[in-house]
Amino acid sequence: MLPPKAATLGGALLACLVPLTAAAAQDSAAQDSAPKGTAQPAAEREPGLTLRLFQLEQAPEELPILVPNQTPNVDRVVATLELAGDDFAGVASPHLTRALGWLQIDEPGSYRLMLASDDGSRLFLDGEKVLDNDGRHGVIKLISRPLELAAGAHELLVEHFDSGGSRELWLGWERPGTGTFEVVPRSALLCETDPTRVTSPGPKAVIDARKPGDGLPVPGVHPAWRVETIRPEGFEAQVGAMAFLPDGRLAFGTFDPLQRDEVKLPDIDAKAPDVIWALDLATSELSKIATNVFEPSGLCVVDGELYVAQRRAVVKLTDGDGDGYMETHEIVGEGWEGWNYHQFCFGLVYRDGCLYTALSTAMAPPNWEGMHSNSGSNGPLRGSFIEIDLSSGDTRAIAGGARTPNGLGLDGEGRLLYADNQGSWMPASVLAEVVPGRFYGHYNWTQFVPKVAERFPDGGHPSIFSDRPRSAPALWLPHGEVVNSPTEPLAIPSGSFAGQLYLGELTGGGIRRAFLEEVDGVLQGALFRFTQGLESGVNRMEWGPDGALYVGGIGAGGNWNWNGTRFGLQRLVPTGAQVFEIHSVRATPTGFAVRFTEAIDADLADVLANATCKSWTYAPTREYGGPKVDERDHAITRMEPTPDGMGLELDVDGLREGTCVHLRLDPRSANGDALWSAECWYTLNHIPMGSGGDPLAGVPVWNGSSGPTMRLEGSPPEANLTQAELIAADPWITLTPAGADLVTTTSVQSPKVHLEWRLADPQAPLPQAWVEWGDFEYRLPLDSAIDGWQEFDASWFELGSHPSTPAFTDPTRQTRRGTRVGGGIEADGEARTCPVAIRVEGSAEAGAIQVRNVRLSEQWPRGGFTPGPWREILADDSAWEPRGGAAVFTLQDGVLSGETRPNTPNTFWTSRETFRDFELVYDVRIDPALNSGVQIRSEVIGGFDNRDGGLKGYQVEIDPSERAWSGGIYEERGRGWLHPLHAAPYARRAWRQGEWNHFRVLCEGPTIRTWINGVPAAEMIDHGRAAGHIGFQVHGVGDRAEPLQVAWRHVRLRRLIRD
Repeated sequence: MLPPKAATLGGALLACLVPLTAAAAQDSAAQDSAPKGTAQPAAEREPGLTLRLFQLEQAPEELPILVPNQTPNVDRVVATLELAGDDFAGVASPHLTRALGWLQIDEPGSYRLMLASDDGSRLFLDGEKVLDNDGRHGVIKLISRPLELAAGAHELLVEHFDSGGSRELWLGWERPGTGTFEVVPRSALLCETDPTRVTSPGPKAVIDARKPGDGLPVPGVHPAWRVETIRPEGFEAQVGAMAFLPDGRLAFGTFDPLQRDEVKLPDIDAKAPDVIWALDLATSELSKIATNVFEPSGLCVVDGELYVAQRRAVVKLTDGDGDGYMETHEIVGEGWEGWNYHQFCFGLVYRDGCLYTALSTAMAPPNWEGMHSNSGSNGPLRGSFIEIDLSSGDTRAIAGGARTPNGLGLDGEGRLLYADNQGSWMPASVLAEVVPGRFYGHYNWTQFVPKVAERFPDGGHPSIFSDRPRSAPALWLPHGEVVNSPTEPLAIPSGSFAGQLYLGELTGGGIRRAFLEEVDGVLQGALFRFTQGLESGVNRMEWGPDGALYVGGIGAGGNWNWNGTRFGLQRLVPTGAQVFEIHSVRATPTGFAVRFTEAIDADLADVLANATCKSWTYAPTREYGGPKVDERDHAITRMEPTPDGMGLELDVDGLREGTCVHLRLDPRSANGDALWSAECWYTLNHIPMGSGGDPLAGVPVWNGSSGPTMRLEGSPPEANLTQAELIAADPWITLTPAGADLVTTTSVQSPKVHLEWRLADPQAPLPQAWVEWGDFEYRLPLDSAIDGWQEFDASWFELGSHPSTPAFTDPTRQTRRGTRVGGGIEADGEARTCPVAIRVEGSAEAGAIQVRNVRLSEQWPRGGFTPGPWREILADDSAWEPRGGAAVFTLQDGVLSGETRPNTPNTFWTSRETFRDFELVYDVRIDPALNSGVQIRSEVIGGFDNRDGGLKGYQVEIDPSERAWSGGIYEERGRGWLHPLHAAPYARRAWRQGEWNHFRVLCEGPTIRTWINGVPAAEMIDHGRAAGHIGFQVHGVGDRAEPLQVAWRHVRLRRLIRD
């Protein structure tokens, strides 16, 4: 009689999937499985079977073996296994089907199983093959021999494939004493309750001629390292965070990830608190050093103090009494919610006085009303990167558009990098640099969902910076091909790969290696396989004081784990062995330069013949994941060794920017060794220009600013166009001689403009058109013989303002009211700041022009700033004076209150000091019927001593009305709205009516940025005002007699000194 199996689904069951005929693949799968003795915890179960379908590229003749660690196209629960025709979840043939779970036996005895299929199938029970119905055929039914089954749950796996035509899959049984067959009912089937049914589109790779490290994962632990398990015997370490303490102990936080099913979410507030541990590596003594933390997913030591990133806050842990237990928890950063099981606070990195962490987004059952995929509703900061200033306690988002950013780290250059996971709006996983102001592509779900109506009555909050263009990643990480769930990037400090990165991988297991380079100001690079052979999927990594690489693992139910494993704590110790592998790949104007760790064999004939190069791109959608798009093969037309024999120079036909390039090479070393891994994935964001390129090409665009970059003259603020709208311009902007010109809303210095133009009607009389900056202009070369869209670039700069001053080869395109000038525009020895305009003039009969993809940038050198000390600027009452109207101000206990009076203009509590570059933070609370603001870089009309003079200058808006433009920038007594918030829904949703709202204002040269409650609001570049007074405004209310109040508190400022 077969006893039931108690092991977690995955161990014996996955062993059934090892290929029976491909020896190389069998060796790879055996080495890439969980080591013996690491039993994993049992999973919760629910009725039914897990059904997974994998799309195939070619129709097989027998059951194919998939390349390991690929996610299915469909993953769902079915009540019974009786599928035919369209019952296969919409996946077209050819495909592979897997149904897995447990067969629940309540009455022990003799059973027979029946399997019917079209095409082939196999059935395994408790790891033993019971029925083999393989091959391409019509419906064939097989019946097993009698099976003596004990009471309990027996592991069940059914594999099936279909190559086209009709298809069917049916599982039945004959129970003891019945003599008849029936479909195995739902009551007799169990599957794992699965919160993370991860899927991805596109065909899956099958094992054919692939070898480990060449189409398959590498065969085990990297030869230059040995693995040691360091977790104490019997300790199941589900590692969420790691850091080394000053005393050399390894601190790590553990937690068991929560689960959801297809109906409901778990109650996260009912979950028990988690623990921070410390492991003495010399004695293996394990100590509990902190409790009452919740899902710690980042640890960091700063000046001897331990900080932890947990679900709802970043906390400093302190051992006040010296007993080794950190009983004091001080919140240093908060402001985000954590209502959902998928809302983590990932990673914790220290740089230049600030801590950085990343907030993941919610997930929920996709069949809930109001849902589309499994992307759930989020609060205002979710999906963003958080910066916590330890000197001020200010917490704010600096970039947005993340989904599951389970990896944060610094590279050798000090760049902050993150890894995100494939899912909605993420067609593949990515590695990217976190740059303030960028949007990385994930749009939070904003529709109303009745199940969470109490929490989100107006729907979820939009992603921060979702109005900006999607920022390209430094690396695309092809899903199911080389990664599944990337985690932490870790800089390699020394050795032959110094300056590169290791990248953890959770559900694919092991570690990858990444090489990054900056090409003409654009970050890109290559990804390589590095090692497998660890006891669990890798979640966190840390370099130890002994030079070893420490790795911590974690896993959850369903397929969010590696080979069914849930925990692990090991270290990789360098052995000093020399291994032949690809060291780096660099882009060149004509292809790639490949470097190896050893000299290569000089005979390259077979290497060129075997080499392959493919490219593709991705198309983000709200669906979960996305297939490769526009796949192409590329011919390698030249392959030459470098003079030192350590590299290859490749010329490749037809390479395209914005693609992921897969390159496969198989040279032997000079000693005859094969490569550890013969392939790499290069993300080609930009092809190097080579000699003669534009030396200003690397100057960045205005961050795709959400600020109103340009507007049609005379249009209202709501019609202002953001940089993203100028780029998208669906389908274009039409400019006519009689209509309004397109003009920047602010004054700029040394601008650079790119646009595409065409004639709306080539048969109409030609107008005149030009791009203008003050007195300087570029004429567009309009010609009725030119058909289609034309690119045009204009660039102005002060001589000497940029280290690379270009020499213009076509001086006819650069004029000063008709006067040619060479080398650059010299603005009469003084910095010139004025708007940029695209203007069209002509007769009444003249035609129009159409423009699109308008991009603006500035070329002035952007230096850094050093902050001074913080000051409580309201502490000295004598440093302030009322100016303008007759509203009443009172200052008591650090709170400035302003109260309206009827029939008086705007009134300002005005600083005697003036401020140029500074950071200002304050809280404000206001009557919903009142408007207000804070003036910065402003002047008193008529001079400071004019008591009745109002203020003229920038105002940071306080707007509690339904318009909700709080944090926008208005120019009082000047140009009006410079940055309204009509295009920034995330900022408008950040205001908290009736509460204290926290503002941050940052003025660095011509760039002004604002935040409200940690959410970015305005960002503009304007050279109109360099310095001025600060003023707290009470807005005029006409003849309204009832007083309205506004109050400010916690007002602090620090000056910024330009480096």
